[in-house]
Amino acid sequence: MNLAKTLVIVNPYADSGRAYQRWQTIHPLFQTYFPNAYVVITQSAEEVTTALQAGMAQHIEQVIAVGGDGTNNSVLNALLTLGMGQKVAFGILPVGTGFDFTRHLDIPSDLVQAVQWLSNAVPQPCDIGQLVADDSPPRYFLNIASIGLSGEVNIRMQPLARRYPWTFLAKTVESILFYRKPNARIWVDGEQWYSGRIFLLAVANGSTFGRGMKIAPYASIHDQRLEAVLVKGVDIPVILSALWRVYNGSHLTHPAVQYRRGEVVEVQIEHQAENFEVDGELGRGQSVRYSLLKDAIRLLVSINNKGT
Repeated sequence: MNLAKTLVIVNPYADSGRAYQRWQTIHPLFQTYFPNAYVVITQSAEEVTTALQAGMAQHIEQVIAVGGDGTNNSVLNALLTLGMGQKVAFGILPVGTGFDFTRHLDIPSDLVQAVQWLSNAVPQPCDIGQLVADDSPPRYFLNIASIGLSGEVNIRMQPLARRYPWTFLAKTVESILFYRKPNARIWVDGEQWYSGRIFLLAVANGSTFGRGMKIAPYASIHDQRLEAVLVKGVDIPVILSALWRVYNGSHLTHPAVQYRRGEVVEVQIEHQAENFEVDGELGRGQSVRYSLLKDAIRLLVSINNKGT
């Protein structure tokens, strides 16, 4: 049982609109494990911020996001914007589509087991990533931010009302066939690392994106490093033939892939802005800087898995 004063933020639109119904089925059990919790249903990022501001006035000790990776990202950005990153513990109850960051934390996909897991979790300092695109305000990410092909996939996914386990892979293949590979220059910790055409640059704090793709298999939220994974702009048959390797994490040794760890990753796209994604949320930029914020939040993690 977790007795901390807890704000629960529920995104009813997660899981293709099924999140609210799933939350209702688990709410009685959740209240048993978190007797000092109160729930706010939010429908926008602005409402998340308002809920957190009200929670600060009520001296909450922890906040739990109920939704998917996008919900987690909204709560994270509001916490850091409000200066609450280290003042409250942040927990995740996965009721979404991708479950990518929850895979990294080993949170069970079964909701009953996930509630039990969360009730026994302990707050630990956690790194997060910060992205600044051109002159836009900073955006923060728990898991992975990437630019290139992933932005194209994100756009193709947006109109879909229902998403299945194979949907992301199908849209990835479709995007590979039609993607225009831009020229880019990339620096890691101030040193130029790559210049040429790219399919994708992923900057990772967590290990997995795209519904199970282990793009950065060695990533850790505690190691005070970001993982830069570059997929070069090679021929389409080469990428398609190697795509399966990203699901078991063996792609880092492929000749089309470059991999490096660092604290700051900068990319300059030639000629025009490129689509990017931040924990699955879409953006666009031409000059993008990713940087590490060490121990920026206190994340609820398993007592047996503090080194994730």
